[in-house]
Amino acid sequence: MHPRLTPDAERLGAALADRYRIERELGAGGMATVYLAHDLKHDRDVAIKVLHPDLGAVLGGERFLIEIRTTARLQHPHILPLLDSGDAGGLLYYVMPVVAGETLRTRLERERQLPIAEVVRIASEVASALDYAHRQAVIHRDIKPENILLHDGHALVADFGIALAVQTAGGQRMTQTGLSLGTPQYMSPEQAMGDRAIDARSDIYALGAVTYEMLTGEPPFTGPTAQAIVAKVMTESPVEPMTRRGTIPPHVQDAVLTALEKLPADRFAGAAEFADALTRETSAPRRRAPRTPAKSASRAPVIVLGTLAFGASALAAWALLRPATSQTSVASPVYESAIVLPDSTPMAYIGSGSLGVGTPAFAVSPDGATLVFAGQSGATTQLYVRPLDGSAISALPGTEGAYAPFFSPDGQSVGFFSGGTLKRTTAKGGATVALADLVLPYGGVWLADGRILVVAEEGDSLVAIPAGGGAPVGVGAAQRRLRGVFPEPLPGDSAVLMSTADSHLAVVSTIDGHAELLGPDGGIPADSVTEKTELFSGTNPRYVSGQILYHSLDGAVMAFPFDLRSHRARGRPVPVLSGVRLESIWGAGQLAVTRDGTLIYARGENGRLNTLVWRDDRGHVDTLKAFGRGDYGYMDLSADGLRLLIRVCTSQGTCAPQALSLREGVRVSLPEYITSLTTGALGWWDRGQKVYDHRRRRSNDSAWTTFIYPPENPEHADSLTGIQVVDVAADGGILYARGDSLYVAHAAADLRSSAARHGYQPPEPDAWGLQLRKGGDWIAYTARSKQAGEYVVFMARTQPPFEHYRASPRGGEEPVWSPAGELVYREGNRWMSVTPPSQPGAMPGVAKFLFSGPYLNVLGRSHDIAPDGRHLLIAGPKDVTTTTLTMVTNWVSRLPRSEAKR
Repeated sequence: MHPRLTPDAERLGAALADRYRIERELGAGGMATVYLAHDLKHDRDVAIKVLHPDLGAVLGGERFLIEIRTTARLQHPHILPLLDSGDAGGLLYYVMPVVAGETLRTRLERERQLPIAEVVRIASEVASALDYAHRQAVIHRDIKPENILLHDGHALVADFGIALAVQTAGGQRMTQTGLSLGTPQYMSPEQAMGDRAIDARSDIYALGAVTYEMLTGEPPFTGPTAQAIVAKVMTESPVEPMTRRGTIPPHVQDAVLTALEKLPADRFAGAAEFADALTRETSAPRRRAPRTPAKSASRAPVIVLGTLAFGASALAAWALLRPATSQTSVASPVYESAIVLPDSTPMAYIGSGSLGVGTPAFAVSPDGATLVFAGQSGATTQLYVRPLDGSAISALPGTEGAYAPFFSPDGQSVGFFSGGTLKRTTAKGGATVALADLVLPYGGVWLADGRILVVAEEGDSLVAIPAGGGAPVGVGAAQRRLRGVFPEPLPGDSAVLMSTADSHLAVVSTIDGHAELLGPDGGIPADSVTEKTELFSGTNPRYVSGQILYHSLDGAVMAFPFDLRSHRARGRPVPVLSGVRLESIWGAGQLAVTRDGTLIYARGENGRLNTLVWRDDRGHVDTLKAFGRGDYGYMDLSADGLRLLIRVCTSQGTCAPQALSLREGVRVSLPEYITSLTTGALGWWDRGQKVYDHRRRRSNDSAWTTFIYPPENPEHADSLTGIQVVDVAADGGILYARGDSLYVAHAAADLRSSAARHGYQPPEPDAWGLQLRKGGDWIAYTARSKQAGEYVVFMARTQPPFEHYRASPRGGEEPVWSPAGELVYREGNRWMSVTPPSQPGAMPGVAKFLFSGPYLNVLGRSHDIAPDGRHLLIAGPKDVTTTTLTMVTNWVSRLPRSEAKR
């Protein structure tokens, strides 16, 4: 074996040792590598072309070989024949004769322009080969100088049918990614647009482009990038060849320009007709309108919506959607392309994020060169990096469980979270270092001064951590007075943008934590906001080129011009983008904009608009269609399972509780004074016949009062002064608070009597979501674990010996008692159950997995259980991962420049 052969060549040689001897590599391209080999049986030299392994893995060997065999029947003097093909240990190959000569590309690189007579002869010979193949129903799809061999001055067309075999063998994978094989300079508009039905006229266009290049020295359309070239193919007319080379005969020019027509119907019907037009000087010229550059090239450029797809292999392929004109005139055109990730490592929207809540799943380096994303890796996630001008992805070691990545200012390092730990690694795959342990972090930003700013405790805490590691230091928590998530830097790093728990936009100082909420009248100090203050409603704001982008609650991306000094909007928000994936609860948008104005985003649904569904033990799901999609949260199902209390928010950011009759599909609005619906603040009384809520009668009252009323007539309310009802069990038992202690009563009549059981206080002072089991002997709740720094579920007896147990071995929340008396809780996207101890001194049962699915974690309780055991859930977008991101170059130039406010 030749000592300098690559590992793939050695692998190929070993697999084919009984038939071929691999001599050396002849060259490599986007799809394959070519080797010189000796055919042992026939004692002749051959060329073996081997598809790159990653491409072969996408195609699948059997299907590709079936397709390529259909081209072996082509026998024509100007077609390079296919001698053999096969699968050599997973390497797909095909064998061709070795031709003494060179490719047309090599000739053009040496001479640039060829003699006109030779151009006509070569083009006519290629046209003859195409005419023959087209009559056999074979389309080449990749005519270019590299695939035209010159042997003794005559043309041989290589790789006939290979592009089609790759396209067809790719099957559903090719369809999903939109791949359409070809080379931008020679692709017909319909091939560039991704049309699946490509006919002979596409090959005629490609041959016209090759002929144009042989005449003038360059293809009809050129550009710095594939997107730029394809944009011209779609929108411009080629410069007439005679203006570049005056000796070109008019009939040759006419033939070439006819072959290059945008519409297939305006080209030659067949390759033979093209050859005839090239060679017959006396042939009547086709009628042509005077050729001028397309209007879109001299005025407002056309936005070309397209796909530049990169797989895990070195395969580069292009597919463009149909162009749409823009109403804005700018200096540079805008192109849309796709970044395709491998099926084996899709980007994870939710991944290992805290409690199964969606966070930003990717980030782009400040220079716009590198993408880092949280990819699904088995049952967990891992960070992967990918250059935006390439196709290969690399895993970053030590990043298991990663979510919410972000870059350092120099783009060399990446910060991320795993569980509750902030970590950092290098973008080139160096060591991963743990920096600090936090509680429920929701986003970080790396400042130029070396601090990493992190929102922790579900937005209640803003802390700074040295990039080298160290204890978190609070950033003016007392001054902020808001709950914000997902910080994004403003220029200068003296402040960050965040969105609040009630979906408003905030500017927060990185020095003292001073917070302002944004509205049309400027920044309003957070502690000065009143109910009448007009504020912008939305999530996940970021500053981009003088504008603030944010996501409205109905899913659109909005923008308004922003003055950095005064923190004032200089225009009203307007929609600038739709179809961006938006996550539930905090409204994280899967979107990034680079410094050079390139937009990268994930297409998807608005995760804040969801549906209510029933799920039974067999996994069958029924949607409550009567109530449609909505921004739902804080649910409480009545004991009979027929009525539901739930909070519903509007796209304007206002939220209100409603009572839903599940059988009749009727909504009942509840009193306006109930501004927030939380578990324990509002619930069902008397098996769903009435509603209770607790509140202070007056703002200066020290004691709580519980009000009980029919939902249809809230003015007819009874009151329980000094009592705060926390939960009502399915059998009517009542968990209530008086002072600092909890009590259990069997019925309303027992609330003020000695029949109430012993007072009890949970060991965890931050317990929330308390739930009483039938019989009143157990309560369950969520609290922060002192050891793990995360939310976990606890259960406790309400009577001596008041035993107290941790119910969830890992993180968990939202406990609900099942009709059978088991405790059910959510662990991210998984639902678990555990059985309480049967007697004092015993231990709870082992937590068991029940089911998982695309059921959202929203504010408050987001699931409940009916008497028949069915689970009521909130279903969100079905897709929890994606393999495609959209990239739009020069997107910032399309942002509206609203007039300044006067």
